[in-house]
Amino acid sequence: MASRSLPQQDHAPDDENAEASGGIGTREAVPPSPLETCLLDFAQYLGRPLSLPLLRSGLPEGVEHADQSHLHDIALTAGMQVTEVEHNAGSIDEGDLPALMFDDAGNPAIVVELLDDGEAEVIEPGRPAQPLKLEEQPFYLEAKSFYRIDTDVERLSRRWGWFWRPIVQNKWAYGQVALAAVVTNVLAISTGIFTMVVYDRVLPNGATESLVALTIGVSIALIFDWIVKTLRGQFLDGAGARVDIQVGQRLFDQLLALDLSESRDSVGGLSSVMREFENLRDFFTSATLTALIDLPFIFFFLFVIYLIGGPLAVIPLILVPLVIIVALLTQPFMNQLAAEDFEEGKNKQSVLIETISGLETLKTTNASREMRRRWREAAGRQANSSIKTRILGQLAINVSALAQQISHVGIVAYGAILVSSGQLTMGGIIASVILSGRCMAPLAQLVGVMSRMVQARTSFKALDEFMRRPLDRPLNTKWLAREDLEGAVEFRGVGFTYPGAQTPVLKDVSFNIEAGEKIALLGKIGSGKSTLSRLLLGLYHPQQGAVLVDGSEVRQIDPFDLRHNMAIVMQESWLFSGTIRENIAAGAEQPTDEAILDAARQAGVHDFIADHPQGYDLQISERGEGLSGGQKQAIAIARALVADPAVLILDEPTSMMDMSAEARFVQRLKAVTRDKTLIIITHRTALLELADRVVVLDQGRVVADGPKSILKKGGRKEARSASGTTPQETASASAGEGGG
Repeated sequence: MASRSLPQQDHAPDDENAEASGGIGTREAVPPSPLETCLLDFAQYLGRPLSLPLLRSGLPEGVEHADQSHLHDIALTAGMQVTEVEHNAGSIDEGDLPALMFDDAGNPAIVVELLDDGEAEVIEPGRPAQPLKLEEQPFYLEAKSFYRIDTDVERLSRRWGWFWRPIVQNKWAYGQVALAAVVTNVLAISTGIFTMVVYDRVLPNGATESLVALTIGVSIALIFDWIVKTLRGQFLDGAGARVDIQVGQRLFDQLLALDLSESRDSVGGLSSVMREFENLRDFFTSATLTALIDLPFIFFFLFVIYLIGGPLAVIPLILVPLVIIVALLTQPFMNQLAAEDFEEGKNKQSVLIETISGLETLKTTNASREMRRRWREAAGRQANSSIKTRILGQLAINVSALAQQISHVGIVAYGAILVSSGQLTMGGIIASVILSGRCMAPLAQLVGVMSRMVQARTSFKALDEFMRRPLDRPLNTKWLAREDLEGAVEFRGVGFTYPGAQTPVLKDVSFNIEAGEKIALLGKIGSGKSTLSRLLLGLYHPQQGAVLVDGSEVRQIDPFDLRHNMAIVMQESWLFSGTIRENIAAGAEQPTDEAILDAARQAGVHDFIADHPQGYDLQISERGEGLSGGQKQAIAIARALVADPAVLILDEPTSMMDMSAEARFVQRLKAVTRDKTLIIITHRTALLELADRVVVLDQGRVVADGPKSILKKGGRKEARSASGTTPQETASASAGEGGG
């Protein structure tokens, strides 16, 4: 929350020179590092060219260029997977190629192919692929580390690879966990053998010295067992943390890269799917996995009981399969109930997110009754499915507990008969009872393990389905890398219908915008104005026609490069929690304070923040709560300006501003957009001063296109639309109406 309310009125700018400034002061371009150059050249070699801003988009905050420590981050951004090779670079073979090597000074080179006579085709920073003798190259002779580069798009996007690849990368840690399980289970028989020897040998003979020696020995075994279990927990936690980070990052990247043109879940549904990763993570990092590893050792203990007690092993041998059968019989029902519980949880989460997002509206419109009804129904359905799951799980748990008790009683009773007949000693009975408890213990956890497995499986299926959703930047597409665009735009016969809708929003829309031209899009609500901006940014794609930027269809241009060269201010000014500086800086790659300040002055943010004690470090809450609508708009505009884009799209940018603030904004924007393509979606007459030309839409069609004079009374009446309205009538009807 903001620590102090901001003044709601606008003030005159402190720096008059800001209005006369011709643009935003942006950071000087940071030249690519040797590693970045090497990867960019390699991408060009593969026929999948990349831009430098895209490559750097995977870097952590505050890092300007990449070095070896950021290799994994930028490789994933470039659609590659790097794996460090353990053997010496001198034994490199075809299976290691392509290989990225670093010499002692950290200079990189990529070995693409091995040739004859000790030569290899090599890409060095700033040099195209060329044959070089490896034995004469510093990066090869002094290589401290080298990495295998996987560029197989099909393998990288293989089903389940998002999850199993991090697991495989941590296979050594999980192997240590399995080895620790073997050790601890072998040590577990020490207490049973100790008890048997004491009863059968020590007590009858009064061998006190032997008792001391045996006690010391079993104590050492128990201490060693404790150490191994502690290490096992650390191995499991460490591996789980690494998998958590890698898989969690991959899921979040998938969320950011979803193709909006495809149908998708509600916000609550998506958040519920993302939350399922918690269940999956807990399964692979908790005691549940340890219990699962211990299950096979049931048969080991059965064998030890047989060695000690002979016929006594038949009792747990009968009960173990019985418990397993009961647990397996419940699985189909548990699967069905888990799926129902997941769906009901999604519905409940959707209601919750929707309520939180619209809490103010619910209060002011007395609409809380409807949301309360939805919540009650969703909570009731989920509670019913949860009750069924618990009842079924408790049934299996009770069967397991009963089997443990029967095993204990049965071994004692049958053992007594064997002792009386001389086939077994008293120590053998007690040792068998102890070991049977160790044998049946995993079964007590079996139901819980299988229940967690059902939840983990449901979570895995939901997440895998999420990971297979279409992306707006698929790895297997060869894009046109356009780091810098001039800003020429053309809509050619565009027709578009939103996913799931029946009525087309745009119908045969055609017009073009020259680079640096300023146009205003006018029209009634629902005429398709805002949809045009979304098509231009590549968020959606037309079903008919084409949208071109600088003569290339937007579907051919790398989406990152397309949006890197464009900035948009949407109708609803969305701000995230953080400082005002962070909200503005999010619009550009590592902007300087000067660039942030210039953008803030041009957008009018400086007018209301300059006299605040915290200034640009003022914390604002989610969605900018505590700020007025005009202040939110100003910050959103500054965020767009700081990127210094070639194309600037403003969708009702001054709808929340008063007339004086709007007038100052128009004057500032004239200087800022002097050499930019400007598209203004508006119904405010004052903003038309920024436009050289207007395009009027009505019912998804262009009904007028020309200079602003066509809006004057009596001007261009021959441009009457099929619906019977003139351009000026259509534009006038949009006054007081936002949207489009």
